Amino acid sequence: MEHLNFLQSFKDNLKKEVATDLEKSLEMLFSVLNKQSPARNELLALEGRFNQVKSESLKSIISYDTRTLAINQIRNGAIEFVEQLEYKDLDSTFSPELKTNIDAFNAAAVPVELESEFPLDAIKSESESETFISSSPQINEDSNPKKETPQKPQAGSSNPDASPLSIPEYEIFVAQHQATLKTFPRVFRRAREISIRRDMNSATDFHQAIQTHLVTLQKFETLLAPIRENIKQIRLDRNNEIYWLQYKMIKEVPETVESDSLEILATALPKLESLYESLDKLNLI
Repeated sequence: MEHLNFLQSFKDNLKKEVATDLEKSLEMLFSVLNKQSPARNELLALEGRFNQVKSESLKSIISYDTRTLAINQIRNGAIEFVEQLEYKDLDSTFSPELKTNIDAFNAAAVPVELESEFPLDAIKSESESETFISSSPQINEDSNPKKETPQKPQAGSSNPDASPLSIPEYEIFVAQHQATLKTFPRVFRRAREISIRRDMNSATDFHQAIQTHLVTLQKFETLLAPIRENIKQIRLDRNNEIYWLQYKMIKEVPETVESDSLEILATALPKLESLYESLDKLNLI
């Protein structure tokens, strides 16, 4: 069943987040669980252990090797925790697609007490009987055919004309442009968040936003990379202070820009190009 495949895929993405950033993933898992789930207690225990290790490490109570071992144990525990999650543990408000699959799972579930009282064979026979009755010709008082009411566009995507993007297609797109996206931390974080939420509408909007500004994003990446690599040496020379100040002002743009405000990059790009040319002429990059 499709909702079962979705659940495993959803958990696989959560485990990737645990492997990448344990602290942030523990925080995120609380938003994934519904408030009634008993699994929250186990998650609280994992978070408590992580905070204890972090505190003891900062106070130099434990060695680096002990800290590394403890963190790895917590990470393995978090991965096992995610693997054990079921639909009943998840919060349907986390993402529209998760809600759809939770609803599909609940609809497919047959309560045990109902199954014993009404055997499946009896339910099937009754269903077939209803099908026969509904297929029989009926006299309609209104002989005129009813006009179909046009359906409203599905809410969720800010651009109704954009072709829906499947999650696998979205993840391939993000992987192809991962190096570029990592130049913009908040944009890359948003990309990972959408992948975890499995939100097709958000994936479509994000894809369109990146495609629209892709050339500008790639220029930023190309020009900024060599400056970042050499900025420490540039800063040490007082004669280059002006370039350091210019860099400080420019680097705030890619660090703070969001996926829904990428148009501001076009304004900052000429300043970056000018700084790059100045440093290149001086053989500082």
